[in-house]
Amino acid sequence: MDIYRSCSHYFTFEMLFHCGETWQRIQCPNLPEQNDSWLAYRELATHILDPLVYMFGPPSLTYGFCGALLRKTILANPSPGIAPTLDQHSACELNKQGRLVCPRQGAAIDLIYPRKNSYQIALWLAQHTPFDRLYLYGPKQSRRHSRPPKRCSTRLPTFPSSTRPASWPINSYPTACSIPTIHCCCTNALLRNYRRCCVSTWGRLANSMVT
Repeated sequence: MDIYRSCSHYFTFEMLFHCGETWQRIQCPNLPEQNDSWLAYRELATHILDPLVYMFGPPSLTYGFCGALLRKTILANPSPGIAPTLDQHSACELNKQGRLVCPRQGAAIDLIYPRKNSYQIALWLAQHTPFDRLYLYGPKQSRRHSRPPKRCSTRLPTFPSSTRPASWPINSYPTACSIPTIHCCCTNALLRNYRRCCVSTWGRLANSMVT
């Protein structure tokens, strides 16, 4: 596939594969080898990132797809702070043994909105998009690749897809960590179910309008 090809209304594959501090520094080859990885990032861009841009404007992407060479470079750091077998940034890629790097598959993206409240954005994502896991990292993480958050005076919420909040009072937004990184990931199966749900819902709505 062409890396400069549009994968959604607002994004190209290049924007999702060539982002983050480490890649910007070394600019190594970082393309998926598996077709399913390309498809997973296309689905993430279409069903999660596009609605986000439409609602809040373009985010700053801090960590997208992580191929073998980029992963090796990050893991060479004394404190790499990534979990390739869990974080879904490897999408559907295989290791040298022919096994999935991350058995969860799907795709993941880390992003920030420097001038917006990340907690409000996380709540909107939780209510309107088919994510698999949604994490908020501490404010220093906006400069590093998906590193675990250091201890912070504010408890950071995590939303698994099965426990999406219906509401979050405005006075409960933490302020000590004002610009946390948002890590959002989704599995292929979740997106397939979401598409079926959307089609089914629209079908019921159309029928009700006719009748």
